Amino acid sequence: MDSAWAGAGKRGAVALDLEALASWGSVGRLAGNDFEFALFGGQPDLKRAFEALAATRPLVCRMTGSGSTLFAVYRTSRDRDDARLTLSPRLGQAIAVETLASPLPPPGP
Repeated sequence: MDSAWAGAGKRGAVALDLEALASWGSVGRLAGNDFEFALFGGQPDLKRAFEALAATRPLVCRMTGSGSTLFAVYRTSRDRDDARLTLSPRLGQAIAVETLASPLPPPGP
């Protein structure tokens, strides 16, 4: 087995407590995608896009599933919007979304 692959995909099970999920920083330390290692080696455009997104200084930057989406979480909407402006359209489409801090009110009558 290639030594570069020796440690890939061996994070194992993690027991979580509420404190481990208390901030995006702690979530980011736990986050990972075993496909990143394999895909970035064979898909230089994907790796380049991920590195560009990570360079915008998000709290968390990851790849979903098998690489269909890269995402980042920012401290403020301004940080998010500034990051979006710095990313080249050649790297892919950047879509800004916002997480609600509380549930929406129920629909009216």
